[in-house]
Amino acid sequence: MDIGYKSEGQIPIGEFIDAGGNVTARVGDPVDVLLERREDDEGIIILSKEKAAKIRIWTRSEKSMKRAERSGARSSPVSRAACPWISAFLHSCLDLRST
Repeated sequence: MDIGYKSEGQIPIGEFIDAGGNVTARVGDPVDVLLERREDDEGIIILSKEKAAKIRIWTRSEKSMKRAERSGARSSPVSRAACPWISAFLHSCLDLRST
């Protein structure tokens, strides 16, 4: 994948396989990725499509909660008491600490 570096990035093919075993992308398709590892001694750059998607979901969820708080909404899909638990759970599930 061309990411504008001197070397091309690599994404594990498994990140492009759906539950039915079909490839979900074609050559030339735009793909959001996360840079997992910069060039090593072999000039390989490792990217992740899955982690980029997880971070996007997390960011959207945070923005939604902040909008609800700013608007003074009395009811929201998630109670404030549950937020610390949900945050810890999502960080664990999404493994954001390793990115």
